[in-house]
Amino acid sequence: MPLSLEVKQLLEEWKQQNPPLKPYDFIFTVHGLRLGRSRVEAAVERIARAAGIEEHVNPHRLRHTLATLAINRGMPLESVAALLGHRSLSMTMVYARISNRTVQQEYAQVSRHLEELCTRVELPGAQENISSPALVEGTQCRS
Repeated sequence: MPLSLEVKQLLEEWKQQNPPLKPYDFIFTVHGLRLGRSRVEAAVERIARAAGIEEHVNPHRLRHTLATLAINRGMPLESVAALLGHRSLSMTMVYARISNRTVQQEYAQVSRHLEELCTRVELPGAQENISSPALVEGTQCRS
């Protein structure tokens, strides 16, 4: 999992203050044993409350939020799937919903491109030569 430079530095500082008993130990342990799911969930919930978030937050929801934000900010689905360890894009799409704003922006971009193609196409009686495949494709825009 990629980490920001700040998080890496904080983890390094924490590890220096809390060295593992054995080199192969997990980073976060209780009596040398890795933290169980309930302890991790409780820690996430406690941090969320401290941050002023009243609704239920768990590690999976954070993962879901990461995937959704990454997609909405333009990260390719293939990269999001790799980041999350998914073997197929369909697994990623289950909970990485694209916001309406993203869909609107993509639609507007495609619409502008199509409009450009349509306005560059030879109109009946014009002398412009249509030789570019993009321009030929654009001739289908006329109604």
